[in-house]
Amino acid sequence: MAFNFPDAPTAGQIFTDAPSGAQYVYTNGVWMQSSAAQIRLTAQARNRVCNPAMQISQEIGLDTTSNVTNTYIADQWVFYFVTAGVPVCAIRKETPPTDSNVPSWFFRLSSGATPDTSIAAGDFVAVRQPIEGTRIADFCWGTAQAKPAMLRFMARSTVAGTFCVALRNSPATHSFVKNCTIAANVWTQFVIPVPACTLGTWLIDNTLSAQLSFAAMAGSTFTGGVDNTWTAGSFIATPQISNWMSAASQLFEFTNVGLYLDDQATGAAPPWVMPDEAQELAACIRYYTKHLNLTASGIATAASQTIFFDTILSTPMRVSPAVNVSNTSNSNTAGVANSGTTATHLRLTCTAAAAGAFFSQNDTTLTARM
Repeated sequence: MAFNFPDAPTAGQIFTDAPSGAQYVYTNGVWMQSSAAQIRLTAQARNRVCNPAMQISQEIGLDTTSNVTNTYIADQWVFYFVTAGVPVCAIRKETPPTDSNVPSWFFRLSSGATPDTSIAAGDFVAVRQPIEGTRIADFCWGTAQAKPAMLRFMARSTVAGTFCVALRNSPATHSFVKNCTIAANVWTQFVIPVPACTLGTWLIDNTLSAQLSFAAMAGSTFTGGVDNTWTAGSFIATPQISNWMSAASQLFEFTNVGLYLDDQATGAAPPWVMPDEAQELAACIRYYTKHLNLTASGIATAASQTIFFDTILSTPMRVSPAVNVSNTSNSNTAGVANSGTTATHLRLTCTAAAAGAFFSQNDTTLTARM
């Protein structure tokens, strides 16, 4: 018996045969009969992007602007650039929300008061997220068993143009770049199938495996990518990218970023789920955390007596972190020093300068970023 399937179907579309009640799903260019054992209608629900809604900004704080390159404007989101202009970035809030699909916070790039109309080969303005190998190990990229993925996000701009989103491996030998054309002043949802990558080396341990980037301007050094294709080399854009630095006060914004394993090649992203803020904070603490107003104190019977400050970290970090102590207030001591801090324990020492009470109060930052 022949079925009159709908014309021009889209990936994930469902057709029900009225007489039998059988359901069919359009996937990979063909109609397939649906069964719980055979078909999943979308990619997996687990998002591999950390802090995808940009709710967490431990380092500089939400709604705080920066024009400094290599700034973690939000946890795991790095703003970086080389340009004659002065771009400004911040994590902003949509108040009041204009779209129920847009969460409270989003990244905003402004070209600032000093634009850059002449792009040198090495110029770029971009935001990137380093992705740990353990988060995408089951993608199996770089092997014959590689699986496709789905990338999704929302973006808005004050001017129409073409920006680029890219995925690169950590040795910077292979890149997937996608041109994204956007109209002015409207939030736009982008859903991009990412082909399985059998090329290159993609680490699967706790080191850097991939980098996801959004580029708003790039010179020829970084625009060797081919649209919608895995390409040999390290690229964040194609030659078709527009220049958001071409005039003063132009804005480019994005949020709701998702990267999902599409192991059944559905070609469809799962519904967006706003992350739980507490769970997302724990995920961010794996890479960076601050301990404010830590106090180490004791009473020494003689000079050079030492006390040890040791506490178990609430969330284990990716590796043993770098330790930075700031904003110190000391009495009868030169302050605290790192004493073998690990991925699970913060360990500091404090030595008395003379007999008597002594203490050190400080802010301690632990960094285990890639």
